[in-house]
Amino acid sequence: MIFCPLLVFAEQDLVSVKGKVIINSTERIKGIISFFNKSTGPEPDPKIYLRIPDEVLELKENGTFEGKIKPATYYVGIALNNTGKKGPLKIGDYYQILPATVSLENVKTFDFGLVNLCPQKLEQFVIKTAIKGIVVDEDGKPVPDVYVFASLKESKTKKPLFISEKTDKEGRFLLRVAGNGSYLLKVRSLIDNGKPQPNSVFGTYGDYNNPETINIKDSEIIENIKIKVEKYSNLKTKK
Repeated sequence: MIFCPLLVFAEQDLVSVKGKVIINSTERIKGIISFFNKSTGPEPDPKIYLRIPDEVLELKENGTFEGKIKPATYYVGIALNNTGKKGPLKIGDYYQILPATVSLENVKTFDFGLVNLCPQKLEQFVIKTAIKGIVVDEDGKPVPDVYVFASLKESKTKKPLFISEKTDKEGRFLLRVAGNGSYLLKVRSLIDNGKPQPNSVFGTYGDYNNPETINIKDSEIIENIKIKVEKYSNLKTKK
């Protein structure tokens, strides 16, 4: 979905998937279907952490979806919201994680057929294992409405695995992760790897060229983490 790993697949290696989501409602469907690679992270659990999908397809108003994704074995989740746009689940959204993984390896096409949903409403987040802190600019002022991402230090692609909600007006963030791990943190204005906007910001916990690692244990909450961000145009000159 949101982030593109460094591994590149040729068009002919992608798997064509399609299907249709059905719910007991006459309203138009707005949402996405997300695919989480089983080999690179835990099973999605929006109440406890927001794992970033590896692939995302938008649902059409009639519930159908169609597209091409990389071959892998996936956990599959469906999120319904008021906008139909990509992004982390929010309180009030409806979601469902399909009960079984789906193997899209060694196949060219895969038809989900009709997917009957009984989605549940995300009522609240559970804070179990988490990193808390603040995002500030070069002058030390809080930066609202940006995302904090966590990548496993040992990940070969350094693809982010977890995402926070947007920082609040005081620049505070809550980044929930899963289990034990060593993480690198980054901040971005955008949720994807698209072309940065003129005023977008970017930051890394620790020095830009020598990021610090946060080691966290299961059920531990680490607080008072400060991440400084700069305008993306300034960071480009430091590379």
